[in-house]
Amino acid sequence: MAAFSKYALQLTLLLGLVNWTSCVASSGANDNSTYVGLQKLSVSNLRSLEYHLDVPGRDQIVTSTITFTEFMDSEGFDYGAVVYLPSHEADNQFELIHHDLNGDGFEDVLVPLMVLPQDEQDAASDGGYLALATVLNQQGQPVHSDTVFFDMIYEIKHINNQIVVQGSAEQWGNEETFTYRWTAAGLEEINRISLNLDEIPFPDEREQYFDYNLQNSRFLKAGAVDEPLVLTQRILGHTSEPHEETRHDHMIEVLARSERRMVIAVTQKRLGDDSVSAQRYRLEFVADGQQWRIDWIGQQFSCVSGRGRQAWHNELCS
Repeated sequence: MAAFSKYALQLTLLLGLVNWTSCVASSGANDNSTYVGLQKLSVSNLRSLEYHLDVPGRDQIVTSTITFTEFMDSEGFDYGAVVYLPSHEADNQFELIHHDLNGDGFEDVLVPLMVLPQDEQDAASDGGYLALATVLNQQGQPVHSDTVFFDMIYEIKHINNQIVVQGSAEQWGNEETFTYRWTAAGLEEINRISLNLDEIPFPDEREQYFDYNLQNSRFLKAGAVDEPLVLTQRILGHTSEPHEETRHDHMIEVLARSERRMVIAVTQKRLGDDSVSAQRYRLEFVADGQQWRIDWIGQQFSCVSGRGRQAWHNELCS
């Protein structure tokens, strides 16, 4: 079930938190007191709604959705099904974004969906999509407005009436940042920006890294050293005078230094691996008398297209 594996990967990569909280009516220019409790659409409203989806390469689909749980529990592959992604599953939580798009006091919603391949032949060519559907709240009744399709979605943010999506539009395409104006008519693309790994800073928080196993590592075996930078260069293969063509593919820098702590960053690109495109390390050394010893190492990865996220992240590539 190679196709199933791909779509399971798509599901696990789309992150967020479902907000199931009902909203009580508030006073304002529009008097919606008759519809107390209906300012936010319910889960059952969104589940039973008929979505009119103009799926690329297919005729229009008019369908309601199955749940993520139904999709994962099905014995076969549900060809042609549309999966409603928000779920109570602890390891599969997706975000519904609520916002009043037309000023009527009722919160409209952006719903993440997954459109499965329509048949076995379609699945063989990875013909499924992730989608973001704009659903209007017309006094408690959901009305599907428009849908935008993606091959992969990694992050969705709602910023100042705009939707910012980190993902790829084309099959196995490069990761990009898409910015949309969100209106009652749907998502209108403002711009898209290609990913630039060099512009993503090293985060300070350890939880944003893959925890490098120090046990039996050359760093740990080296013990206390006079020059952590020299040790790092020797172990991770950096030379002080790289060839011009590789100067920007293998870089080392000191991020921070004090009397008791030194942080070194190493970036390695063009690895020649079929899964990992680039990787980087954050190495934290602590003072040991007049010398330094390694305390912690974290890694981040950039995957080859189709093998995971291309932006720096802390999960192993597939």
